Amino acid sequence: MARPAVAPSQLRPVDFIHSVYNLVLAVLWGSCLGRSPLAPCLAGVHLAAAGLPILLRHAPERMPRPLTALREYYPLLFVIGYWFELPPLIPLLHSSTHDAAIFRLESSFNAAMWSARSPVQSAHPLLNEVMYFFYSSYLPLLLLTPAILGVVRRKDILRDFAFRFSLVATVCFAIYLAWPVAGPTFVAGDLAPVTGAFSGGMKVMESFGDVRGSSFPSSHVAFSVTIAFIGWRWLPRILGLLLWALIATIAFACVYTRNHYVVDVVAGVALAVGLHVLTVFARKTFLLKT
Repeated sequence: MARPAVAPSQLRPVDFIHSVYNLVLAVLWGSCLGRSPLAPCLAGVHLAAAGLPILLRHAPERMPRPLTALREYYPLLFVIGYWFELPPLIPLLHSSTHDAAIFRLESSFNAAMWSARSPVQSAHPLLNEVMYFFYSSYLPLLLLTPAILGVVRRKDILRDFAFRFSLVATVCFAIYLAWPVAGPTFVAGDLAPVTGAFSGGMKVMESFGDVRGSSFPSSHVAFSVTIAFIGWRWLPRILGLLLWALIATIAFACVYTRNHYVVDVVAGVALAVGLHVLTVFARKTFLLKT
């Protein structure tokens, strides 16, 4: 007696997000052939990765546990890879950044006092350290949230997180590749005192993972606001309110610590809100399932 066929995996919107973004990266790296030794290899890798939905469509629904985990977490792993591709790719596509345009916009509503000088930081080193604590608190949100969801086996929330995180990340990264802005730290240097554990720790981490050209919009804020929307959907209301309060403090800390212009933060919030509204609309209108 023949064994029943195993149903193939159902494709999800997150698969197509990464397929399209990989195709974009394949084209961009292809345009850099002859200018970077990385270009041929990475163009080929991304071209192959663009066919991911076809591979997933033929994968069985029931797979060994390591492959099942990879099926759920690959979007987040891909985003990490995209981030570390930005430093070599942005200079190949652009010879300069657009900080002058952002600073002119910033000056139009007198916000430049924060981005250009931030004199209050020198006067209040303790407050500076507190702000770096809140600025760095977004990293545990990003790293621990999917890990906890995997441990408690909340696949529904994990898939929602992977979809929203992938959507906001690929849009942010596409903007950086098309219109890079270096940000106040790269342009004016670091005027904030680095005297404590959180400020010193963040400076060390930024030296390894900061990307020149990734200031506008603030992915720091866009990711944080997206997590707040996820928390508001899945968590009890009191925890959702506390999460929104934390996100508001993170957004303020981004400017206070001179890691972003005010305009960067506003754009990050606007991007996260816009993509959230688009996701809710797609769920209600087209019965989108993440």
